[in-house]
Amino acid sequence: MEQDIRDAIEKNLPATVGDVLKKRLTEADSDRRALESASEDVARLRSENEVLKAECDAFNKRWVDINKREAAVASREQAADLVECKISGATQRANDVFRLAEIVFRNPTLKYSRSESGVRPVLGQYGIEQQNVSNYVSGETTEE
Repeated sequence: MEQDIRDAIEKNLPATVGDVLKKRLTEADSDRRALESASEDVARLRSENEVLKAECDAFNKRWVDINKREAAVASREQAADLVECKISGATQRANDVFRLAEIVFRNPTLKYSRSESGVRPVLGQYGIEQQNVSNYVSGETTEE
């Protein structure tokens, strides 16, 4: 009986169906090999992705650290600029007070007592004379 079924199948199924089945099986085998290769590639790419994620996290941490340090530097620069402005304002106020005193009192004592001019008053034969601090060498002075 089994033989009769096989004979009936061989008679009723044309040879082209067998060829199509063979072709499909061959394609299925090649697809299986491609799938295995793709699976290996996916596994490799996932491991590379994990490494790159770790590197990215490290870079992000460094970026945050750099941003914090940059903010600290900017804050210090701002504080330094503020101090510089305060010093500039104080110097300007001192100069204004000096000019005002010079105008009002016409006092030669105040005229030469400014620290930034590099001169200091010296009591000489005729009163106060200026002495240049930069020309002071081992106790000798040069008068201008």
